[in-house]
Amino acid sequence: MDIFRITTRSLGRKGNGEEPELRTLDLNADVNFIQMEGKLPVYYTTEGPCGTINTLDMLERLLEPVGYIRLDAVNLVKISRIKWIEARTGWVHFLDGSKTQIALSRCKAIERDPDHPLRSLLQNPP
Repeated sequence: MDIFRITTRSLGRKGNGEEPELRTLDLNADVNFIQMEGKLPVYYTTEGPCGTINTLDMLERLLEPVGYIRLDAVNLVKISRIKWIEARTGWVHFLDGSKTQIALSRCKAIERDPDHPLRSLLQNPP
């Protein structure tokens, strides 16, 4: 039988102050039922309800503690996997050879902020 996995966030119990955390669910073994709340599915497990991760803002909050940083409206990156950032073009180069592009205004903002965690990765190649 195929294993179906989904990454969700724990919803915690209302009013108990729990912070949401990422959880990987095996849909065959962990989920009792799925119920729609508005337009989003909620997965009910024996450990409590889990919701989908439906925005980059939510991912940013959940992943910041493990080394991710939001670069712009569409890019959330793992800092330790960045090789360098091309300051003149906005290309962010990763250790595995992949890359994504951010706005030049964002590069300039990183350059101006002496405490920005990515400042040391900015380069201006010839």
